[in-house]
Amino acid sequence: MAYPLALNPASSAMPGDPDTDLFIWTLAWNAHALVTDPLSIFDANIYHPHARTLAFSENLIGSTLFAGPVVWLTGDPLLALNVVALLSIVLSGLGGFILARRLGLRNDAAVLCGMVFAFSPARFFRIGQST
Repeated sequence: MAYPLALNPASSAMPGDPDTDLFIWTLAWNAHALVTDPLSIFDANIYHPHARTLAFSENLIGSTLFAGPVVWLTGDPLLALNVVALLSIVLSGLGGFILARRLGLRNDAAVLCGMVFAFSPARFFRIGQST
């Protein structure tokens, strides 16, 4: 269901998603800013001469916690975006499982809940925006 991301995470992006380029740039900027000048992360290198331009759109700082190490190790922001997108599937399933267990369901039912939530069509219609 995550094709083409799961097969070629370093060289493919979700087709037809207009936000992909913005998300790739944002994750790359965040990873760069965190190691060079973390206090100026919102002073991104767009829309000169305006200040704090990262605040004009989604800042993806939460996703950068997962994407940053990928960018730092590989230098590939597309791979980092795809790792975050694929990781969101796993973490969603885990969250669904934990919620079901907290609500008192048995393990087998909780696993089913986690799988349904992780692989629901509604998630995959917007997988490109899951960062």
